[in-house]
Amino acid sequence: MQSLLRHRSLTAALAALLTLAGSESVWAQPRVPALPSITAIQCSFEGGGRFSGPGDLSPTWASAREMARQVADRVPDAAIAGVQGLDSREAAGKLRELLSESTRGPWLHAWTGQGRQGSPDGLALFWRSDRVTLERDLGKAPIDFLDDGTVLHVIGGWFRQVATGRTFGFFTARLASPHERRGAMPVSRTTQRWEAWRVREFVWESMIPHPDDARILAIDLESSFGSSAWFELRKDFEPDGDKRFTVDSSAALFHGKRYDFLFWDGHAGPRFPGGVLGKPGRSEHFGSAHRFVWAALKL
Repeated sequence: MQSLLRHRSLTAALAALLTLAGSESVWAQPRVPALPSITAIQCSFEGGGRFSGPGDLSPTWASAREMARQVADRVPDAAIAGVQGLDSREAAGKLRELLSESTRGPWLHAWTGQGRQGSPDGLALFWRSDRVTLERDLGKAPIDFLDDGTVLHVIGGWFRQVATGRTFGFFTARLASPHERRGAMPVSRTTQRWEAWRVREFVWESMIPHPDDARILAIDLESSFGSSAWFELRKDFEPDGDKRFTVDSSAALFHGKRYDFLFWDGHAGPRFPGGVLGKPGRSEHFGSAHRFVWAALKL
């Protein structure tokens, strides 16, 4: 009898608590709102995406087509991308066309040539205009001058996310490769670190009017995880944290290197972690020596 009374008392007390809590149980976990985020891509082509792979001389746009197909299949929420190795306006325009066709969404782009003599080079920003809008072109700045006439640049834009109204800076660049020459000498890791410093300076200067906005960098470092250039960028940015290789080799499983990165910084203040949401992704081979990478990044 006493056990029954105790049971009824506990039941009544629980009912009272539930009444005070309204329609939600006091035992329910607190609701955490989803963080505003954007899915960004870093991609580096060879030959402007015209060919099926290194050494191929048939301009079928196979590489660009396969990259766009993988974006549609594997990164359906992609909203913005930094792309290097686009050697002409034609190549950039073709990739925009293929991205729109494959994803069935509207893509726009802004291309910048890098002035390479005899073998043109260029880089571009791509964005899906139903997800982000370009509010202001942040221009470009040279980061190095190479012996063959290449003038490496960093470029950027200030964007607004359509769904949330959040604004952010997005930038892209590639550093010089050790196979290129500067001052009649092969490019050194010290040179790459100096180039990375120039990238940092451009991002900082460009975002002075927007100190509270996130800034995202998509970059081909031409050097691997933990290099001096990587550490230079890490002074301001949180790296994507993925160590899987993005550059194939004859024994890629053991000797591939990661040259392609996404870096995030939350604002103009001191660097802090937490901007990379979930696990970053990496593409399959699509015709370039590089794989492209992506990540969801906090705004």
